[in-house]
Amino acid sequence: MAHLENHGELLRIDREVSIVHEIAAYIRKSSDVGGPAFLFENVKGYKGWTVAGGVYAKRARISRALATNIDEVVHRYVRGTSKPIPPKIVRKTARNHVVWEGNQVDLSKIPIVTHSARDSGGFITAGVQVAKNPATKIRALGIHRMQIKGRNRLGLLIPATKRFGRALEAAEYMDIPLEIATAIGVDPYTALASVARVPHALDKYDIAGGIKDAPISLVKCETIDIEVPLGSEIIIEGEILPGIRETEGPFGEVEGCYSGQSNSPVVQVKRITMREDPIYLTALTGLPETDNHVMKWPSTCETAYRAATSSYSNPDVRSVNLINGWLVIAIKKRHSGEPSNVLHSVLSSISEKYCLVVDDDVNIYDPSEIEWVFRTRVQPAENVQIFPRMQGTTLDPSSPSVRLTSKLGIDGTLPVGADRLKFEKVTVPGSESVSW
Repeated sequence: MAHLENHGELLRIDREVSIVHEIAAYIRKSSDVGGPAFLFENVKGYKGWTVAGGVYAKRARISRALATNIDEVVHRYVRGTSKPIPPKIVRKTARNHVVWEGNQVDLSKIPIVTHSARDSGGFITAGVQVAKNPATKIRALGIHRMQIKGRNRLGLLIPATKRFGRALEAAEYMDIPLEIATAIGVDPYTALASVARVPHALDKYDIAGGIKDAPISLVKCETIDIEVPLGSEIIIEGEILPGIRETEGPFGEVEGCYSGQSNSPVVQVKRITMREDPIYLTALTGLPETDNHVMKWPSTCETAYRAATSSYSNPDVRSVNLINGWLVIAIKKRHSGEPSNVLHSVLSSISEKYCLVVDDDVNIYDPSEIEWVFRTRVQPAENVQIFPRMQGTTLDPSSPSVRLTSKLGIDGTLPVGADRLKFEKVTVPGSESVSW
């Protein structure tokens, strides 16, 4: 927070605000206009609490947190997945020394925000969940929404294909609870790594260490055999009860629509620890671009980069970006079939529906240059490919059935041997240096 404030990216709100829609309204408007993150220091009904919001709502904040340029963030993330560094276990400090156990546990005393108009209540949206698969011992990290169900109960939405879904499947097969911790207010390396789309055998704490270029310090929970990041603002320890499902949702999701209701697992909370002056972090989802979209931007691009570079002929991928719903991949094209190979490989490896391959002379971080590519380097009859049946996200309301979607790929590269002068960008010398 101090880092954001020092760079003029944090605004303190001392007027009284409500956790029902009002905090989210600030974040929504700031996300829409490129405004600041917030610290709400006067939360109605929650004396002594501060709520942080919009912390990840701008891509520049991620680049600043990683101390790198915005066009280097994805490469930094790629390094984290390719050169992981295992975490280290350290002794606990007194930082999290407020403890609620047994009858003291009461989630209603935490300012858990209700975000969107049709949300069914308050949801924890920025908690990093941690569990271990009881069969494989593989650790699961992720950010999944958690609905408040009562004083010590949380609903948890976890797709069966995710690590948590498989861990719960194993626990229920063994008829045992699945131990789970939720860490709120973690370091940015762990937060970003928790949404990585990597093989399940790769520990996401190792990825966080790779992004940081140093081990992540972990501490052990008290009531469950789980490790959480040192310095977390709030730690919720609990168990997912085997065989129990309760109605969860609706909730305004990342696609910009409501997800509806489903029967989801239930977490029984056993213990909560926090600082005496806790900061509760919330993250907004909904219409792009919010915290959720920005947080998944590096991981989505890393997955696309890995898929593109592993396609047949090993194309020379220079950069990847996710912009306005499109995955845009810049390559140094050497063979005419490379863009098509990249499109097939990437779209079959990721939930996004649209992918554009361009030459490496295109600045893929500039929306005007992407528009320029569509105008000058794409012929729809020749350069567009439609993939009629592929796997997509469960949250897309346009899908004809669950996780089934069609996808669109476009080759926006120049033909091999093309007259490049014909396609050269028009520039005005000196325009970068003038000012008024």
